[in-house]
Amino acid sequence: MARKRKRTMPPLTADEVVVRAEKKLRQAEFFAEHLATMQRPGLPEAMEFYLSAALTAARSAYYIVRDHGGPAFSRAQKAWRRAHQPADIAFHDRMKDRRDDDVHHGTVPAASARKWLPAHTLRGLQVFSSIGAPVEETNPDGTKVRAQALTSVPTLYIDDAGQRIEATTAVQQFIGLLRDLVGQFQSVSSNQASAGSPVGARPRMRP
Repeated sequence: MARKRKRTMPPLTADEVVVRAEKKLRQAEFFAEHLATMQRPGLPEAMEFYLSAALTAARSAYYIVRDHGGPAFSRAQKAWRRAHQPADIAFHDRMKDRRDDDVHHGTVPAASARKWLPAHTLRGLQVFSSIGAPVEETNPDGTKVRAQALTSVPTLYIDDAGQRIEATTAVQQFIGLLRDLVGQFQSVSSNQASAGSPVGARPRMRP
């Protein structure tokens, strides 16, 4: 059996690393926005597809900076960890593990539940309500919704550290943390370049 030949990639400049990582983060936001607007019944698997795509795209931004960032990445990661609360870093690590479970084991880290919304916020839904006391319901993540008329839509939620979080919210927080890491890398590499130190590095190969 022939051995698989590893591809060699040319080194990237720090600017190229940032451009590629940012593109992946925008890709993750694209999928997260689609997940957030899927307010139609009967499509739980489609919501899982968008969640999976968003997690993978966001994680790819990390790999780009890690594998192509050279010594600047290590310094940026240390600064990034110092800049965030331990709970934020732990959340990032759990989201990373969820992405890995999805990619390597086919287990999507979320479950569908009904989310209450003011009925008038859904397009195409005709609302008839009488004048009276508003209706109040509690969503799976503990948020309360109050309006003259409510309706519920299927929504993905993630159980995280004993709390239930809407999947869209969790992904957006994950993307935000990774964007901060890319920003730290950009800052470190810029300072390094000003000092005359090389920034680019030959890419690391992932198994």
